[in-house]
Amino acid sequence: MTAETVYSELLTPRLRLSPVSLADLPDLQALFGQSEVARYLPGGEPYPPEVMHTELESMLAHWQQHDYGMFAIRSRETEAFLGYCGVQHLHAGPGGVSPAALERYAKAGEIPVEILYGLTPGDWGQGLASEAGLACLRYAFEVLELPQVTAAIHPDNAASKRILVEKLGLRPAPGLDFYGDCPHFALERQAYQPGAAPLFNLSTDPARLDIEAICAFLQRAYWAQGRRRETVERSLQHSLCFGVYDRQVQIGLARLVTDFATFAWLCDVFIDEAYRGHGLGKWLVKATLSHPELQSLRRWMLATRDAHGLYRQFGYQPLSAPERWMERFNSQAS
Repeated sequence: MTAETVYSELLTPRLRLSPVSLADLPDLQALFGQSEVARYLPGGEPYPPEVMHTELESMLAHWQQHDYGMFAIRSRETEAFLGYCGVQHLHAGPGGVSPAALERYAKAGEIPVEILYGLTPGDWGQGLASEAGLACLRYAFEVLELPQVTAAIHPDNAASKRILVEKLGLRPAPGLDFYGDCPHFALERQAYQPGAAPLFNLSTDPARLDIEAICAFLQRAYWAQGRRRETVERSLQHSLCFGVYDRQVQIGLARLVTDFATFAWLCDVFIDEAYRGHGLGKWLVKATLSHPELQSLRRWMLATRDAHGLYRQFGYQPLSAPERWMERFNSQAS
């Protein structure tokens, strides 16, 4: 994932879904290396390290090409790695379809998008796969507006079939055969019933920023009162912005001024008043620290009047040597 690649996250009552990264390789290797997991995957055998690395590289390439793909599933409470879930186009093995099947669909002009998920065996039976899968399905239809989502399961994987049919609403699709004789399923967007609950999603896609919503909030914020719209627009254009959304409606923002190498200034952090109390502020700050292109930064800075407790949870502290710092403040700027 590069600075130009859209970074996205999903939040559910129990889970945080963030794009897979190279840092997830040990956890994914441990997951795909377990026989009780691998028996339902293409090949039916645990993945050796070189195969898992190839599969992860394919996942990362999908994010770079499409700005969506596989998420790592983590517990909101403990941040423990629980598995993976997401939607992505079919790809050739080792963890995908055969080259012949991929070529056949490519020649037809449309490579299907499939939903995939897998949890560590110790977390089975708690409804976590359904929770993650439903969030990804809703994201596919309600945010990405994909026309169709497909899936194929191992004939012996009765639990996965229940999730696909009973929880996610996919239907048998005998016309699909990209995984050979496995049962195939599909759901069209026009047949999908949108969820009633909020769909909290986060994105660095600048095209999704709602200038009107951002300006409306900043006019109420103590640190930005009087800031002109032109100034807001220019600041967004020259920053890495993390927007928080309920479906497509923007409800929050964090703006990072950074060189992507050594330094970042975190500013203009807000969650709309109507959406507070869901842990979205903590999620937003954590997401800014999770972006893979920001992991080498030496120094992060911010200024706050009354949110010290929030930022302290993520390692922010008062200046250790304030005598070294200077500022030039222009009170006339707007």
